[in-house]
Amino acid sequence: DIPWYVYEIPTVFVSLNFTTHLTDVPMVKTYINAYKNSRTVIRQVIQKMMGDSEFKGSYNENVWCNKWETRR
Repeated sequence: DIPWYVYEIPTVFVSLNFTTHLTDVPMVKTYINAYKNSRTVIRQVIQKMMGDSEFKGSYNENVWCNKWETRR
């Protein structure tokens, strides 16, 4: 089901091991690709979301899943 609440509740979507998840939830305003579902990666994502660690790296064009609606 499409997460209807993203328009009413501030929502962060974290994809742990499925790099094209954005195709399923293009309406989400904050989307994080973590690329792995290990405890270490989950802890690191939480640290970054809390501001304890800086996000590093860059995206490539594949992250947009070739859909214009994912670029909003």
